[in-house]
Amino acid sequence: MVKRFGTWNLRTVLQAGNMGVIAEGVEQRKMDVATLQEIRWKGKGSIRKEKFTLRYSGNDREGNRGVGFIVSKKVLEFSPISERICTLRFEGKFHNITFVKVHAPTGDTEDEIVDEFYETLQSVCDEIAKHDAIITLGDFNAKLGKEQLYKDVIGRHSLYEVTNNNGLRLVQYATINNFKVLSTWYPRKGIHKGTWKIPGTNDTNQIDHIIFSKGGPQILRMSEHTEERPQTLTPS
Repeated sequence: MVKRFGTWNLRTVLQAGNMGVIAEGVEQRKMDVATLQEIRWKGKGSIRKEKFTLRYSGNDREGNRGVGFIVSKKVLEFSPISERICTLRFEGKFHNITFVKVHAPTGDTEDEIVDEFYETLQSVCDEIAKHDAIITLGDFNAKLGKEQLYKDVIGRHSLYEVTNNNGLRLVQYATINNFKVLSTWYPRKGIHKGTWKIPGTNDTNQIDHIIFSKGGPQILRMSEHTEERPQTLTPS
């Protein structure tokens, strides 16, 4: 049973030794599942090691995006959708659990590309088994605010006051599917809200999020990991 999970922003896994560094970090934090983005491997597949399996979903070009999972548990199904979306399904105690890993386009991306991403994400969500708990998580490149209008979806504990355009797309996705954004739902100290440290500064952005289906089991323990990249993930 999955009890502890998180999402991790990477720089790359192309350099020698990086996968081992990531796996060691996941093991130290006792995660059953860690979702990864910017793996940058070509194609789709899995790599099995003694203590974990890395499953990845890329495109036909090495060094371009890529998402995946590093897991220590037995899985029911892995579905590589694109270099931005993949899913992983686990057997749960009361319900099966489907993780949907995402890496959304940045805020300066053309509307057509953003539309295509969310249309694909919605179609993936629609195909998930009816009674599964659904956890969508990853880099949404979205800033969520504290607007009263959205409080039933995102709560009141964001790092920001105002939701940006990418945040509005995330809110729309969560609203349509009756999901809650857990990463901004519960109170946390301000220093713990940031999910990505801007290189060369002490400033952080809260752009990675974990979204939970409201009807899912409440037995999971959420672990959201913050990293400065590339420094902590690129071995010297």
